[in-house]
Amino acid sequence: MDLGSSLAEGTKRAHRVFERRPAAGLVTARATAELTSDRAHATVQMGPHQLVADAPAPVGGDGDGPTPGDMIRGALATCLAMNYAMHAPRFGVHLRGIEVSVDTDIDLRRSVGLEGDQPVGFSAVRFEATLTTDSPEGEVRELAEYAEQLSPTLDDIARGLPTEGTLTVRRPD
Repeated sequence: MDLGSSLAEGTKRAHRVFERRPAAGLVTARATAELTSDRAHATVQMGPHQLVADAPAPVGGDGDGPTPGDMIRGALATCLAMNYAMHAPRFGVHLRGIEVSVDTDIDLRRSVGLEGDQPVGFSAVRFEATLTTDSPEGEVRELAEYAEQLSPTLDDIARGLPTEGTLTVRRPD
């Protein structure tokens, strides 16, 4: 069984739809987080999915869920794994295993207000992909390069994005 064969078929269908109706591929997605206690415990709603995010106990959380940084690392690892799988048939690569690890460097002192010369967020992001296959190495490397170029999450991290925010002040009832 090739991993991601359903993803590859779904990608083909989406390609056909977006080719005929480009506007169908333009979407806006939303995630909402609500802090639900005096700790770092937050409920995160992403479309129909909900999860709990938290911080480790040493910084005021309970460790009940992933941190925001964990979610970014997890999003990148997942996006890359899915991209390798969905594009493998295009390169004739038969994948039997996909594992992606993401490491980030961060100076946590900055996030608590201490001065420093490092960014407050990640100062480096590294990933390692391990693809298990009998396919020729050259084809696997071509697949990897292509899949990485088409990874939205990798692009978001590497390119950076224009970012803006608004604030609403609500008074208690």
